[in-house]
Amino acid sequence: MDLKNHLHSALIIEQQPLAQSHLKYSLTNIGFDNVDIVDRSYLALRALKTNRYDLIICASDLSKGADGYQLYEQIVAEGLLLPSMTFIYLSSENDLASSQSVIELNPDDVILKPFTTQNIEKRLIRSLSKKIAIKDVLLKLDQYDYKAANLKLNNHISNNKNPLKIPYLMKMKGDIILSLQHWDSGERFFSKVISIHPHPWALLGLTECQIHLEKTEEALTSIEQLFNQPQTKLAALDHLSVINQKLHDFDKALVVLKQATEISPRNINRLKELVSVARLTHDYECQHEASNHIIRNSKFSIHDSPQIYLSAVRSAIDLGLTSFEEEDVLRLIHSSQSILGSIKGSFKSDAITSQIDVVQARLFNLKNEKTKAKELLSDSIKLVEHQKIYIDETNQDDVLDLAKAFHELGLHKLSHILFNELAEYCQSPEASSLFSQYIAVEKSLRNDIKESPKELNNKAVSFFEAGHLDDALKAFDSAFKVMPKSSTIALNLMQTLIESNLNIEHHELKTIIIRCKKTILQSELTEAQTLRFEKLNEMLEQQYL
Repeated sequence: MDLKNHLHSALIIEQQPLAQSHLKYSLTNIGFDNVDIVDRSYLALRALKTNRYDLIICASDLSKGADGYQLYEQIVAEGLLLPSMTFIYLSSENDLASSQSVIELNPDDVILKPFTTQNIEKRLIRSLSKKIAIKDVLLKLDQYDYKAANLKLNNHISNNKNPLKIPYLMKMKGDIILSLQHWDSGERFFSKVISIHPHPWALLGLTECQIHLEKTEEALTSIEQLFNQPQTKLAALDHLSVINQKLHDFDKALVVLKQATEISPRNINRLKELVSVARLTHDYECQHEASNHIIRNSKFSIHDSPQIYLSAVRSAIDLGLTSFEEEDVLRLIHSSQSILGSIKGSFKSDAITSQIDVVQARLFNLKNEKTKAKELLSDSIKLVEHQKIYIDETNQDDVLDLAKAFHELGLHKLSHILFNELAEYCQSPEASSLFSQYIAVEKSLRNDIKESPKELNNKAVSFFEAGHLDDALKAFDSAFKVMPKSSTIALNLMQTLIESNLNIEHHELKTIIIRCKKTILQSELTEAQTLRFEKLNEMLEQQYL
C-alpha cells in the first residue's frame, strides 16, 4: 500500500526542540504534506479544534499546564479524537502504573523515549497502515453510523486474504456490537470467536455481555480466565467490581477497586468510584486517601473542579469524627483549612461560598466550636425550615453534607428533613445506585444513632468500667455500626460480649463476634492490640468448653 496518497496532516505535541525536529523529519519522510508542532496542551487543543489531522503524536512530558496524559484524556473526552485518526503516545516513563494508565485510554501505540528514527518510522507505518486499510469503516464510525460501518467491515472480513489481519478486524466488529449494546448477539459472537481462539479481547467482550444479561455465574467464570493474563487483569477487576456491586457485596467491591487503582493510579473516574464505595462501607481511611489522590492527579485536568476539593475536605471530616487521636484530628483540620483556602482562591461563586460555609461549620464542630458552626449555618437553617430543597445530580453531595452538619450539631429534625428529601431523590433515575445505597444506610443509622462514634465509644467505655455491661454492649454495638472498620471498637465490643457471659452460641451474637474478628484481622494492630486479641480468643474458647 502506498501510504503517501493517504497521509496529509499531522500534529506533534512535544516540548523538546530536538525531539520535535526528529519527529518532523520522520513524518515528512513517510509522506506527510503538513506537520504542525505545538509545545503546550492549550495550543494542542486549539489546533485540534481548528484543523483535521490524520495523525497525532503526543509526548507525556509537557510543562506549564496539562501533561500528555491529561491532554490525551481531555482530547478523548471532548470527542476530538475520531476513530479514523491515529494517536501515538510518547512516554518518558516505563513503570507499570504509568504504562497501564495510558493503555487504558487506548492509543494506537505507546512508544518509549528515547527512540531512533528507524524505530519510530517503523512503528508509525504499522499503525497508520492498519487504519488506512479500513478507512471506509472508520469514516462511518466517525459519523457514529455503526450499521454502515458494520456492513463495510463484513466486506473486509469476507474479502481478506491475510489471516494475520482477521483478529484485528474481528475485534473491531466486537467493539461495534458493544457500542450498539447488542448483548445477546454479542454473547454469541464472542463465544464463537473464543471457540476458535481465546483472544483476550473476546473474553473481555463476552464478560461484558454476560454481566449485562445478568448471567453472573458465567461472567465470573470468564473473569477467572482474564485474571491469568496481565493485559486483561485490570479489566477483569473492573468487571468483578460491577458484579460485586450488583450483588450488594460492597466490601468485596472495595477490595477489588483498591487493586485496580494500584494498577492504574491515574484513572480519576475509578478513584471517584472507590471514594463512593469506601464511603458506603464506612472505610474512612480509604475514602480520605482516595479523595486526596484525586486532588494530586487532577490539577490541569478535565476533572479539576471545586467538588473534588470539597470531597477531600468532607472525607477528612468524616475521618476526623471517627478518630480517637487528637493529634490526627488536628492534622486533618489543618489540611482541610489549607484545601478550603485553595478553593476560595481558585473558584469563586455564591454556590461555592455556601458549600464552603457548610464544610467550615463541620470543621468548627470537629473543633468543638458548636456556636460558631450554628452561626455559619443560620441561612441554611432558615432555608430548610421554610421551603423544600431541590436536589439533582449537581448538588446531591452538597445537600448530603448539610444533612450531616445538622445531625452532628444536634439539629436532628432538620437533618431528618434533608435525609427524607435525599431518599425521595434517590427514587429518580438520575440518582446513582451507589449514592442511593449510601443514603439508605445513612438515613437508617442517623435515625437510630444520634451521638458521634467517639461519643458512643467514650460512653460505652464508661458503662463498661462501671460494670454496666448491657448498656456498654448497646453503645459499642452502635459505634461499631458507624465504624465497622475500627479495630479499637471491634476489640471493645468483642471483650464486652465475652465478659457479659451472654450465650455466644446465639446466632446474632455469634454474627457480631465474626464481624469483630474480620475487622480486627484486616487491621494493622499495635503490639498491645495483638496481645489483647489473643487473650480474647482464649476467653472465647473457654466459654465454648
